[in-house]
Amino acid sequence: LGLARMPVHPRAHELIDLLKPEWVAIDAARALVDPDAKAVISHAHERGAEVVAQGIPDAPAMARLFALGLDYGIGDFIGPPSGDAEFDFGA
Repeated sequence: LGLARMPVHPRAHELIDLLKPEWVAIDAARALVDPDAKAVISHAHERGAEVVAQGIPDAPAMARLFALGLDYGIGDFIGPPSGDAEFDFGA
């Protein structure tokens, strides 16, 4: 089970505890400005879920999101959706 469009607010913990998802998708723009984002990401990890941010617009945003504990990212900065999972993060 995965939770797409997961809200980033204090009550998000309740959804994670109730549904026990394998992954949680959050909105990158919201996570970048919401002070509860780090707590929600940490709580998801504590419950065994991986966290993906949708809509990462640029390199600074990606760096800030990964600093919050993000596992994966999707967005225009990384590239359009694709079945090919190859990306050189060392470049």
